[in-house]
Amino acid sequence: MNSLEKLVPPLAECEKIPHVRERVAKYFSDSALVHAYSEPDMGWQVLPRAMVDFNDCPMYPAPMLEEIEEKTPGGIEVNFNEHYVESGDRNLWRESAIEYWKEDENAATAALRLWQRIRKAECEG
Repeated sequence: MNSLEKLVPPLAECEKIPHVRERVAKYFSDSALVHAYSEPDMGWQVLPRAMVDFNDCPMYPAPMLEEIEEKTPGGIEVNFNEHYVESGDRNLWRESAIEYWKEDENAATAALRLWQRIRKAECEG
């Protein structure tokens, strides 16, 4: 794991970010980092977006905690002691406004899951 991978959710979570069309993310299309597949021997890596030619390789946005917070209604509050993120929007139900992360995860992973749940609730509501 390189140091950039510690800042973003894993590929499996980032693959769930909705796309407008193939290779074009609907959300976080301006994220500073991306998961990019470079070469078979290198596999998937987290790289700065500016270093990736998106025409030549598959990639997914890899948003950092601050980028997820900017795109979440009401923002996100992070409790590092208790390992959870919470929506700043007090109008959300408590159950849908909090997400815990496991020890082997980072806060950005939990924040992205929370963002996905809030976005889904907005679409359904």
